[in-house]
Amino acid sequence: MADYTENLNLILPKTSEKYDVEVANTNNKIIDVQIENKVSKIVGKGLSTNDFTNEYKKKVDSLQTLYRFKGNVATLVELNSKTDNNVGDVWKCLEDSNNYCWNNQEWVNIGTDIDLSEYALQSEVDSEFNEMDSKKANKIEIEQHRYKTTLEADLADNSELTLPAYYKVGTDSLQVYFEGCLLEKGVHYLEVGTDNSISNKIQINNWGESVASGYTFTFLIQGSYTEVVSDE
Repeated sequence: MADYTENLNLILPKTSEKYDVEVANTNNKIIDVQIENKVSKIVGKGLSTNDFTNEYKKKVDSLQTLYRFKGNVATLVELNSKTDNNVGDVWKCLEDSNNYCWNNQEWVNIGTDIDLSEYALQSEVDSEFNEMDSKKANKIEIEQHRYKTTLEADLADNSELTLPAYYKVGTDSLQVYFEGCLLEKGVHYLEVGTDNSISNKIQINNWGESVASGYTFTFLIQGSYTEVVSDE
């Protein structure tokens, strides 16, 4: 009885057997199929790499929206029974200790609790300081101040929020962050006041629900401004 190779199971006739063309053809067909299905070498990659999967693409897509942390659910069954979900809603499932984000089609598992808010904020701050360094090289001095506000009560949608400092309306002197995520002016919030006026208020813009107490807003303000008191 003939032997077989370990990997491709090719036929290995005994040395005492006569040459059989069919055996050779069978072996050649097996080799041909394996060569056709082989993984080609890619320059710059090893023999094994972590490829980007559809699951990770869903996670990245979900990061493009503003997260709104809704609270905890006991099980995945309870999570999947929820209705009237908005894109960016996040619930923590106590059953597996993972967070799930709604992407308008399904709940995407975005993993366990990892607080990247400080990192995200620091990246924005680093970028701002790099720009400031460039402007200082051109003899332009810009002051930048950071303020933080934690909500002591629920903030109703489309209502005004008072800042702990003043900024100049319509001059891009103000940047607003919610839980470390940069908000877009005109989309997530509106500046309150006419252009070039001094204000210490913004208006939440159509978030679809109130913002619960305990959440944090951070404000980066370029320049120092004081309240303008009318002569009237």
